[in-house]
Amino acid sequence: MNTKFRLQKHLKKWICLLLLFSLTAMASFAQGDLIKIQGIVSAKDSPVAGVTISIKNGKALGTSDEKGEFKFDVASSTTLVFKYIGFKEKEVVLKEYRPDAKGLYILAVSLEPTKESALDEVVVVGFGTQKKASLVSSIASVNPKELKGPTSNLTTMLAGRIPGMIAYQRSGEPGADNASFFVRGLGSFGSGKTDPLILIDGVESTQTDLARLQPDDIASFSVLKDATAAAVYGARGANGVLLITTKVGSAGKTQFMARAEGKISTNSRSIELTDNITYMNLANEAVLTRGLSKPTPYTQSKIENTIRHTNPYLYPDNDWIDMLIKDYTFNQGFNLSASGGGERARFYVSGTYNVDNGILKKLGTNNFNNNIKLINYSLRSNVDLQLTKSTQASVKLYGQFDDYNGPIGSGADHFRAALWSNPVQFPAVYPKEYMPYIQHPLFGGYVVIDDSAPQGVLLTNPYANLVRGYQQYNRSTLMPQVEIKQNLDFLTKGLNFRMMGYAKRYSYGQTARSYNPFYYTGRLDPSDNSIQLSVINDGST
Repeated sequence: MNTKFRLQKHLKKWICLLLLFSLTAMASFAQGDLIKIQGIVSAKDSPVAGVTISIKNGKALGTSDEKGEFKFDVASSTTLVFKYIGFKEKEVVLKEYRPDAKGLYILAVSLEPTKESALDEVVVVGFGTQKKASLVSSIASVNPKELKGPTSNLTTMLAGRIPGMIAYQRSGEPGADNASFFVRGLGSFGSGKTDPLILIDGVESTQTDLARLQPDDIASFSVLKDATAAAVYGARGANGVLLITTKVGSAGKTQFMARAEGKISTNSRSIELTDNITYMNLANEAVLTRGLSKPTPYTQSKIENTIRHTNPYLYPDNDWIDMLIKDYTFNQGFNLSASGGGERARFYVSGTYNVDNGILKKLGTNNFNNNIKLINYSLRSNVDLQLTKSTQASVKLYGQFDDYNGPIGSGADHFRAALWSNPVQFPAVYPKEYMPYIQHPLFGGYVVIDDSAPQGVLLTNPYANLVRGYQQYNRSTLMPQVEIKQNLDFLTKGLNFRMMGYAKRYSYGQTARSYNPFYYTGRLDPSDNSIQLSVINDGST
């Protein structure tokens, strides 16, 4: 029994060793011995970064780095495939190479550019892509790199980059700086729609959606300019169509891209005004030369005291533009993206954060910031899934958020008020020591009485208008999107099926806080040469 037991024990041991040897041999036969390879990819004697390297009919290994170099451990029987846009695909059979003294395989791969003409260039059209040689419509494509500039608003970068497009910008104020543009001119006047149809990843979008789109996220930008766009999009495409697709991931190692920038913004044009002494003399001259019966608005005593700067509160000499408007402002922008994946799943994710400031000065009269500040940040995720050899799914998620803070009214209103307000009738604000028991600011004011307004008209104080309050709004857009593409070549060559659905959630909330200023006028008390203030209004106007 003992001898039999020992024989069985040894027999089991030999069977296990035989099975282990067989499995090792099978694995070695299936994969071959692993070898170490490294090399560099070049084109015209220059290294090429981002070249996709994969095993023929197998998985992707990764991409070449910024120096064009790569390093992998692969089976000795492997055939490598090198792919890069604009260059011919190249295969490298490792069996044709010999290792060096250290057993390392050194590869030098040279890529040849494709000899495609401009007619072979692929552009995005209504449903898919098409070669320029087969186009019968007018389509202009824009390189996304040309859309990068010192602005966080994409619509301001379209002018001059698309033939035939008319584009102009009414205002540079953050939050109200969208440029208007026409692809086919003005097809209608009045309340009719003149703006083109904007499609981002196949979804109809607004000008604000386009404005917040980042050039870093754009893969292609095409414009359908002629009437053939109506054949696909109907009457809505009569004013032209903007077709924009965002980036998707590619198989290989995860690649990161980052951008940080600082931008200085200023007025495109500053209006130079005459000095206040000349202003008063010309106002008097205008009354005298027209033979009007009313007295001149400014006495010679007032003009002389203003020249001598006798008292800045009795004889003010205001420069409203200099008092309320800054020469420049500093803006910031940040973008971070990552892309990669394998043969079955690929991804592209990005995040953007922009800060745009206005050029209104922060005045110390109140404890809040009355300058314009727009913070917008966005998140984008594009995931492509290869479900089967003929079925592809795309899942996209986009989120856009705006946080705005600014004065009551628009920045343009305050700029116009500073430009047109009377600079010599009243000061911006009187010092608190004139009425120390009053808690609110003592804004300067003046009432004009004439035949057209016997009750009197209170002149605008642009300083008081600017600091009397502020407003805030928060705006957000969330949009998930799912798309299915099915290749139907088994039915008819070139036949495809595409289905897309999305949901869009838009949210907007606004808050405004303000008060009605008290306006005062000052006069000189001859008994002690002090300034006495009297209220013009009770704060209700």
